[in-house]
Amino acid sequence: MRFHYLLPGLLLGLLTASRATAQTTPADTTRISYEEEVQPAALPAEAAAPLLVQSEVQQQQWKLGLNNFLLGSIWAYRSYNRVGVHVAYERKLTTALAVQAELSPAVARYRPDNGTPARALGARVQLMGRYYYNLERRIRKGKSRGSFVGNYVALAVGSKLGRHTYETPFYFLPLDANRGAAVDVALLYGLQRRLGRRGFIDANFGLTKLIEPFKSKLGLSSSLRVGLLLGTPAAPPPPATQLTPDDNAQLRPRLYVGTQLGSYGYKLRFSDNNPYATRPNSLPSGFPGQAGVGTYSVEVKYPYYYMGYQLRPQLALQLGYQGQAGTLISSSSYYGNDFVVGSKSETYEQTLAFPLLARYSLTRQYQQRVQFDVVGGAALVYARVRNQETRTRNDEVMEQYAFGRHSTGGHLTGGLNASYGIGRRRKLQLTAEYVLIQSLQSTSNGQRPINSGGSLGLRYRFGPTF
Repeated sequence: MRFHYLLPGLLLGLLTASRATAQTTPADTTRISYEEEVQPAALPAEAAAPLLVQSEVQQQQWKLGLNNFLLGSIWAYRSYNRVGVHVAYERKLTTALAVQAELSPAVARYRPDNGTPARALGARVQLMGRYYYNLERRIRKGKSRGSFVGNYVALAVGSKLGRHTYETPFYFLPLDANRGAAVDVALLYGLQRRLGRRGFIDANFGLTKLIEPFKSKLGLSSSLRVGLLLGTPAAPPPPATQLTPDDNAQLRPRLYVGTQLGSYGYKLRFSDNNPYATRPNSLPSGFPGQAGVGTYSVEVKYPYYYMGYQLRPQLALQLGYQGQAGTLISSSSYYGNDFVVGSKSETYEQTLAFPLLARYSLTRQYQQRVQFDVVGGAALVYARVRNQETRTRNDEVMEQYAFGRHSTGGHLTGGLNASYGIGRRRKLQLTAEYVLIQSLQSTSNGQRPINSGGSLGLRYRFGPTF
């Protein structure tokens, strides 16, 4: 019985002690509060990048173009080469409007109608107004590295300076043409980019018109300037890209194919021996002539197909094919009192070229929309010519002769290639290429001629994309 009364007593004592303690212990004044720190939402890249303020906008720049040279003759029986520079000054009128003045001095070496070679100093001048559209948007997106970097539309007027300057900024003039004034005007679309921290590239194309005292021409033309910026602060390093070097190497497409349409000039040397076995003067010999073929120029205008493989992130190797064939027919007749003498010349030409090129990318990140490559290598060219000549009298064959020639030659080639990616994945690219081509075969006078080639085309890249 004592046990049952003892337990309630203990509980009552504990409650009493606790109440006494509560009355004597001071109140706890500590307060604990909780606050949630909220970070502001990250702004899109387009809104996060501030526009350049007026003090940071570059107002002017000097440019030195290094590609003012022409090493291959543009005429079959005449020679005209030049070596010089482009000096340009560009100044902003507003954020989007700019004006550019350019002087292109050069030393020209020319030989009209197989005459005596001569040298002369000449120049070309051009004044151009440009409108850089969407420039602020490009700056917000971080795509522009300067106030002169972007796409533009332009209106230009140019002329020639000097008695022996046989070209305007967009047109070549015949060596026996009138040596008075010649002016061209152009409506152009172009782009200008920085190459590295001190270089630049400026390319455009559009509708051009040549105005001369006695005639004018209308056509499509293009121009390219590659060189250095003078007195311009070095461009800051490009912003951090989305891909690390390892990711860029692993995800870069490996295999690519492409096609180009343009003109590539090669020179082959056929035998100089007379192809006619007997009586060479009895036939009217329309082509290739009674003295043989000799050095022969081959211009390939048909599509250029190629396939390449990416060996390293910036190095690729590609093999191409160019081929064309055609027949040239010419005829003439002479009418006598009671007879008709006719002559007919039929020539078949075929050319095959196999360029093997290395392609080195100047753009480190393959996912960039605009890219520039340096290309260089060799081309093996095969050409053959078959000629048949027939002479008739009153539709009766009086004389007939045929012969064929063929030649194979090597060429060195090198130049610049630019591409523009289409779509989000940028597997399809628009390409433009310009190269110099030097024949490894010497001509009859011991020279090794240099020609050029250029084209526009499409390229498709297989493999993973970002």
